[in-house]
Amino acid sequence: MTLRSASGRLTLREVSRATELADVVAHLAEFGTLAMLVTVTPDSTPHVSTARVAVGAADLELRVGPTTHEYIEANPSVTLSWMRDAGEYQLIVDGVAVVVDEPGDDGLYAVRVDVRRAILHRVAGRTDGDRCVPLG
Repeated sequence: MTLRSASGRLTLREVSRATELADVVAHLAEFGTLAMLVTVTPDSTPHVSTARVAVGAADLELRVGPTTHEYIEANPSVTLSWMRDAGEYQLIVDGVAVVVDEPGDDGLYAVRVDVRRAILHRVAGRTDGDRCVPLG
């Protein structure tokens, strides 16, 4: 059941509910492994990069460069976002990231993301379908 306000929009409670990793995994085959990764700099500005995402036993796994590593250490809240060519929805996942290792030979750090919330958000320019579909 989808909870909606009097205006017909999803309520904040509905959009903010917890999401299980399995809810996200169910959509990754459709969206692929390449995601945009949004972190927050120490001066509170957004930093956007890309990452290849794999599914771990209990979290999402990715590798990041030294700048993104620094930002995750300072503020572990991250957002991952996937878009498909000609897709109706964008997959957006919020989580908490942990750097789990020193940099590898490639200079990248292994990171795990504990999924907290996820939605399918209708892409700009589309008017059909729900604007926001919470996963979970």
